[in-house]
Amino acid sequence: MHSDLIIPIVLDNRYVAGTLNFTDPVPDLYTKQHLETALAFADIVAVVIKQIHARFEMQTIREITSAVQTSRNLEDILDLVLDHIRGQGYDRVRIYLYDETDDP
Repeated sequence: MHSDLIIPIVLDNRYVAGTLNFTDPVPDLYTKQHLETALAFADIVAVVIKQIHARFEMQTIREITSAVQTSRNLEDILDLVLDHIRGQGYDRVRIYLYDETDDP
C-alpha cells in the first residue's frame, strides 16, 4: 500500500491541462494540509500555463499581422495561420475562403 495525491490542473474552470501527482510508499501520508498546499500550487501552475499560452498567442498574432503587412501572398499568410492552428494541437484543418465579389 502507498499514498497518492493527484490534483488536476484546471484552466478557465473547464479544461484539465494535466495533473500534479504525488506518490509516497508510506500509507496514509497525505493530510488535509497537503491537499490544500497542492491545490494552491495547482492554481499557480494553471496561471503560469495560461500566461505562456497568451504569450504564444500574441507572438503568433504579431507574425500573422507582419505577414499581412509585408506580403500580399495569400499562401504565406495561410501557411502561418495553419501552423498556428496545428500548434494548438489540431491535426486536421479546413479553411474556407469567401470572396464577396463572387456571384452565387
